[in-house]
Amino acid sequence: MPKKAETGSTTIDLLDYLFGPGERDEHVDAHLVAGWDPDLPCPARTPARMTLADLALLLDAPVEALCGPRPIEHVDAHLVAGWDPDLPCPARTPARMTLADLALLLDAPVEALCGPRPIEHVWHFSVRNHADDRVLSDAEWSEAAAMVHAVGIAARGDEQACRWIAVRYADDHIHIVATVARQDGRHPRVRGDILNMHIAARVFEARWGLTPMSPLDRTACRRPVTGEAETPAPPCPPDFPMSSHSAGLRDSTINESAAWKSGCRPQTLMAESDHGLLALRSAPMGR
Repeated sequence: MPKKAETGSTTIDLLDYLFGPGERDEHVDAHLVAGWDPDLPCPARTPARMTLADLALLLDAPVEALCGPRPIEHVDAHLVAGWDPDLPCPARTPARMTLADLALLLDAPVEALCGPRPIEHVWHFSVRNHADDRVLSDAEWSEAAAMVHAVGIAARGDEQACRWIAVRYADDHIHIVATVARQDGRHPRVRGDILNMHIAARVFEARWGLTPMSPLDRTACRRPVTGEAETPAPPCPPDFPMSSHSAGLRDSTINESAAWKSGCRPQTLMAESDHGLLALRSAPMGR
């Protein structure tokens, strides 16, 4: 039976998902079976004739040529910052830089990594100010995007750090995207990024007189580290007659084991804020 999936505004991300391994490696031999052009080359079968970026450009071409406003909320999307201060903006200077060119530049360190390539190599956060705050300029958002220096993505002065960009298409927020691969071929160490970005955001809030964010209570779920993810949960105790107190203790132990297995440890984790400069909308790591 047909099932309507969620709509979106980024064609290349959807293609990356469809032609990628999927969430549980369920995508096997992904390929085109039909299209608007019966002679359309398949990126999976004939990558020399058609790449995913090429296919995304062909699909998006009618959107770029629409008469009237685009059917999405992204108006005047443009770069406000990046790993290279002289990086051309695909929206403002398409003759110098296309979206496909920018994607290739961002992904180049991933292709050159020493060791296995990460399954999910795209780091993505949105940084938003409060509805009551004034509208920040591009220059101010560019400063705010520099909080990537605090999370291990791109330390100040590190010319071999990860490549990243900050995109603005609305008055109240930006999106920061980075590829999790250093330009010297090494893997970066990115841990505690939400907490470190909150700390960095408070500096900008105080400087610009913005609405302060709610404090972190460290109770939200986090992803388990490698050791936690690989440690099997303890086996359930055998069934035998027991008192109501013992039964409650057993259920508590089982629930705690299940929580560890799912990567959720109560009372030790961070919560995202819905107020202040960092109302973080953390997208899943992408491909």
